[in-house]
Amino acid sequence: DYNLSSAHRLTGTYYRQRFTDKAFDTTNTRQPTWPGFPLYGTQGSWREAYTGGLRSSLGQNLVNDARVAYSGAPVQFGPYHEPSMYNGTLANQGGFSLGLNAGCGGNCSLGITNAGPSFTPSARNATTLNFSDTVTWLKGSHSFSLGGEFGQYDVWLDNYGTRSVPSITFSTATGDPALAMFNSTNFPGSSSTARTEAPPLYAVLTGRVSQIGGTARLSPDGQYVYLGDSRALGRLRQADLFIQDNWRMRPNLSVNLRLRYAMQPPFFARHNS
Repeated sequence: DYNLSSAHRLTGTYYRQRFTDKAFDTTNTRQPTWPGFPLYGTQGSWREAYTGGLRSSLGQNLVNDARVAYSGAPVQFGPYHEPSMYNGTLANQGGFSLGLNAGCGGNCSLGITNAGPSFTPSARNATTLNFSDTVTWLKGSHSFSLGGEFGQYDVWLDNYGTRSVPSITFSTATGDPALAMFNSTNFPGSSSTARTEAPPLYAVLTGRVSQIGGTARLSPDGQYVYLGDSRALGRLRQADLFIQDNWRMRPNLSVNLRLRYAMQPPFFARHNS
């Protein structure tokens, strides 16, 4: 708080909190599957909020109160994630994300873990901006208030496909001649569960590729880009005007009359993919 003069008082608050994208938080990070491996994911964010106000006494019976508020929290998911993590000297996957344990659709437990998390780095932010101004005028038994408010709410969401890699899934496809060998004759004493888990494990060990996955996103110029980036934007605005009279008709009776006009255009959204 700061008194600019006997008639003007300035008020402000702020809040800022930094979450480093290098800190490991078990609820918001993807730590390396194996110690020392290059693939990991983190979350970094910057959360901030600001408010300001100016209260001015413009006369013995006239007061103006202006206020502004802003908040935002940009968040990054996997800011250090990049394709070089998949073809380095350690945990070299040839530029692909290898799905070592995806062959049986989650219905078996192969005991194989991937070399690291596979995901598309992304970021997002939502901001709010509000302005308001109210003039209060005391006139006899009346207390008049009039003013307005304006609010703007923005959001953007990014997906960084250029910093991700395609995925590879291993499995034995229907009709693969290798499936015929997983029977009780060739594996005496084996359980049906073990024989169900054997083909996916065999597919991983022999490199049987059943699927290569990647995303093509639509660029702003209308072209599809394989492993491209995308951005979604949204905005909502609203404005209000009001006038109010608090009329004290009698010592034990007050009448409050208020008229408000509110405008809210349609929500604007744009996506390039």
